[in-house]
Amino acid sequence: MPAKSHKYSDGKWEGTKNKEDELVVLNLVAKSVIEVQRRNRKNDCPYVFPFRDRRIGAINNTGWQNAWSKASLSNSKEVSKGPHNLKHTYGRRLRAARVSLETRKTLLHHKDGDITTHYSPPEIAELLTASEKVIHSISTTLLK
Repeated sequence: MPAKSHKYSDGKWEGTKNKEDELVVLNLVAKSVIEVQRRNRKNDCPYVFPFRDRRIGAINNTGWQNAWSKASLSNSKEVSKGPHNLKHTYGRRLRAARVSLETRKTLLHHKDGDITTHYSPPEIAELLTASEKVIHSISTTLLK
């Protein structure tokens, strides 16, 4: 994913939070979802998950909130309902699958400033293997 801002015909992407390019690693389940979306979109639409053929500017929108309700997920005030929940779930499942801290940080796009990690980041094959592990890993920890 490009880190710097980029202009599109229907708006502007401000870039990533830390302004560094990021490798988005997909396990087989996530990849299959992306491929289905690509096949279902209109040929001239450049976006994988468009709304009315336009780019989605923010993920915590009414579409997200309606999907949350449709999935019968908790509406309790104690439960975080935003899209950041997905990152928590992914991180917990990586840990439950005993994925190393350095690899989890890379997959979650957390920058830690460790110079050794900077010079020796996990290999792509290691990231793919780790990401596959979450498919069969279920975390039972409830986060508030």
